[in-house]
Amino acid sequence: MDQVIIQHVKLGPIRCVADRSNSLVKSLGIPYGHIYQRFARSILVTDLSARRDRYKNNTFDATKPGATSIQPWGSVKSDASNIPLPTDDLPEDEEQSEDCLNLSLHIPLTCFDNRSRVKTNKNLPVLVFLHGGAYFLGSGNRPYYSPVHFMRHSIDRNTPFIFVSINYRLGGLGFYHCPGAPDLVPPNNGLYDQLLAFEWVKENVEGFGGDVNRVTVIGQSAGGESISLHAVSGLSSPLYKRAVILSGSPVTMPARTPQEYGDVFYQEAEKMGLRVKNGETWRPAHEIAQAMIDVDVNEIRKPNIYLL
Repeated sequence: MDQVIIQHVKLGPIRCVADRSNSLVKSLGIPYGHIYQRFARSILVTDLSARRDRYKNNTFDATKPGATSIQPWGSVKSDASNIPLPTDDLPEDEEQSEDCLNLSLHIPLTCFDNRSRVKTNKNLPVLVFLHGGAYFLGSGNRPYYSPVHFMRHSIDRNTPFIFVSINYRLGGLGFYHCPGAPDLVPPNNGLYDQLLAFEWVKENVEGFGGDVNRVTVIGQSAGGESISLHAVSGLSSPLYKRAVILSGSPVTMPARTPQEYGDVFYQEAEKMGLRVKNGETWRPAHEIAQAMIDVDVNEIRKPNIYLL
């Protein structure tokens, strides 16, 4: 595989991987959201130059996947073995970070001319994928979610499309909620991250050759339940036209009430060694929330499948 710099009309030059054997361009690890403080609502990223670690010579480096959300180490193979899937060729782990709001695109090579500009007549359908993992494991980068064979088949049949996979906040970082301090720990950050990614696609996929009026979202397991919830909420309705839900729904993975989430938040804070009471009196919610913001992230990394 070699590299190619594509010219995006809004985002500027992006260095990508050219997988010519499969007639694809891979644009990996593009940030779509910024989190200014732990548990804060994510904000849409419009300027790639802010990512100093991946922006050089006025070009964003999209040749490697972005970090996944904080989660238990070793989850790449454990998640696969639970499905079950082959684990022989899987990496031991992936890069993890609280700064994990990134996505990757697989784009047919035919979308670009010989100067790496998007052809104006290319308006391909777009498939946006949400991974599963019970809301505390997983990423869109994992090999068993690779769209390459699917896309190769579609290209051979002359029905090409663009594939977008998303990373979003998981576990406590994505789904803790403190009802007494909603300004510091609002509910359902992971779902709002997904919504922000849909907005990013709406704003930018045309610059990769996609048709904003032919966006389909597809989710597996927890990703499928997420899409069910987006459909019910109506907030995402202007952002995609169709949805495919695979093996996940609010029926199989029921949510908690706000009060139950609050109880879980305080229980988790206690497990981390944080003080939640002064004698017999509860500490103010904002103090507990701030302590949770400041706690070592490895405390939040610990697995808790019953969190959600």
